[in-house]
Amino acid sequence: MSRSFSLLSLFIVFLVLDFHGVHGDLISDVCKNASTIKIISPIDNYTFSDVNYDFCVASFSTNPASKGADLLGLGKISLETCLTNVTSIHSYVADQILNGKQEPPVKLLLEDCYVLYTDTLKCIQIAIEGFEQKDYARAHEWLEFADIETSQCEDRIKGLTPLTKQSDDFRRLIAISFAIVPKAKV
Repeated sequence: MSRSFSLLSLFIVFLVLDFHGVHGDLISDVCKNASTIKIISPIDNYTFSDVNYDFCVASFSTNPASKGADLLGLGKISLETCLTNVTSIHSYVADQILNGKQEPPVKLLLEDCYVLYTDTLKCIQIAIEGFEQKDYARAHEWLEFADIETSQCEDRIKGLTPLTKQSDDFRRLIAISFAIVPKAKV
């Protein structure tokens, strides 16, 4: 009896490890794909080829649910990560405007970016709604709109503020979502 219990326990351990390994491989596969595909923004010909593998894996590691997620789950997590990130950028821009330390021309540019990031927030929310409704074409379209809004802000500020790094990271997160959303068809 003790021997069969040990064999059963061993089988369960292997089953759990195998299940975890499959999902760990999925994150690895998604991140390899995101780091190798060439997605070109329709607005400014920005190529999302600079999404590196480690950045992608790190973006999923911030959410414990990613460890057991399937492709649809990773799609939802990637979109939620985009939403969290753009919300942070939106707040950062508001803080930069309100702190009064910006030169007037930069402050005007930040005010434009604030409006654009307000729109970007809405775009990501609509992309999430589309994804949840399994309308992946809609989700993809609104991700493109979010990218367009972000690139318009970037074009205006061109390295004048620390916002450039944040915008670049956000565009990488969008690219990760792009790598998943078209494949999430059921």
